[in-house]
Amino acid sequence: MALLYAVLLAAVLVASAQAQGTLKCQATLKGWAYLPAAAVQGFSGIKTIRDAAGKPTDQFWVITDNGLGSRRTSPDSMLFFHKMKVDWAAHKFTRLDSSFLHDPDRKVPFVLRNEETKNRYLSGADFDIESIQPIGNSVWIGDEFGPYLIEVSTSGRVKGVWDVPNPAGAGLVRSPDNDAIQLPNPDQALPAYNLQRSRGFEGMATYGDFLYPMLEGPLYTTGANGTKSYEARNGLQYLRILKFNMKTKTWVNGTINYGLEINGNSIGDFNMINERHALILERDNNEGDADMACTPGFVNATCWEAPARFKRAYLVDLGDVDAAGFAKKVAYIDLLDIKDPAGVSPASRNGVFKFPFQTIEDIDVYDAASQTIVVGNDNNFPYSMGRALGKADNNEVISLQVPGFFTGGQGCAPA
Repeated sequence: MALLYAVLLAAVLVASAQAQGTLKCQATLKGWAYLPAAAVQGFSGIKTIRDAAGKPTDQFWVITDNGLGSRRTSPDSMLFFHKMKVDWAAHKFTRLDSSFLHDPDRKVPFVLRNEETKNRYLSGADFDIESIQPIGNSVWIGDEFGPYLIEVSTSGRVKGVWDVPNPAGAGLVRSPDNDAIQLPNPDQALPAYNLQRSRGFEGMATYGDFLYPMLEGPLYTTGANGTKSYEARNGLQYLRILKFNMKTKTWVNGTINYGLEINGNSIGDFNMINERHALILERDNNEGDADMACTPGFVNATCWEAPARFKRAYLVDLGDVDAAGFAKKVAYIDLLDIKDPAGVSPASRNGVFKFPFQTIEDIDVYDAASQTIVVGNDNNFPYSMGRALGKADNNEVISLQVPGFFTGGQGCAPA
């Protein structure tokens, strides 16, 4: 494979056969590229395009989210997804084509920003699209405003929009941005919603006839004693993975739970390796190199006040679920500690490559035969500045060789 020249040898940590708990896998950087311009904004989901034999073509589907951070700031940001091509040798990530979401058939169940226009293009005031799964003649998209599940054609024409049943009780999953949420008069009860803003379907995997949309934040529920709180086990919040049948276009009862390592963490993306193993990005909300952290009380333009501390890619076994419905975290890659002794990436320092972005939101299997995955960031243009102080981030994509991730953690070390 042409990109093998970019393979970087990394320290190999071997776990004993008796090792228990989550393992740590060492990543090997295979390629690095970036998009020098920011016209298409950041990428919030990725899917590798393969040939008839299942091999990667160096092309990807990626999706751009709602635009400039919120419904109020993004009414003129069009919603689209793109076909991209990577050139690992030249470190370039190039846009080949884009498809704009539009709703001429009036499938969206609420009034659009461009309601009375001919094509009824969707904008960042309508949806916040975050995850993508191209399946046959359709592209399935996960939204955060509703949250909603959206089906469009490969040209972006809306085929259907689905509300999300509440897996923790009656009614629907709704965030404050759901179009059905309307503030009442001050003497009336507030409307019910059970999900934080911007915590909808950040990740969505697929296998066979099913989609697995994953909430980015925990549901807000009422306990047996009547108290309300975000869902947690042993003090740690957890996220729900739902299931949707694409053939019948109906939700399937039951969920799988994903436990966060730290309360307040988010997931960035979610894709399957095989029928039971999945890749899930878990991250904090910080950005920047911790080696350049500000001294407490002395914040200035030459340091990061709150640098990145937690950026991990997890191998999760969805076939190993405990009695409470929690999937097992088998192993992880520390995206802040990737060995690069040859300096393949110009962003590496002292033989170490870091991916210190606030929103790392793209992960997928790249080539299972060579045990490689692809990871990318959402640059939140123009806000995120995780790579260089005072400079808006580019969109970067990396290919990592990860022995152990495709063999259930074998060859990884106890964390």
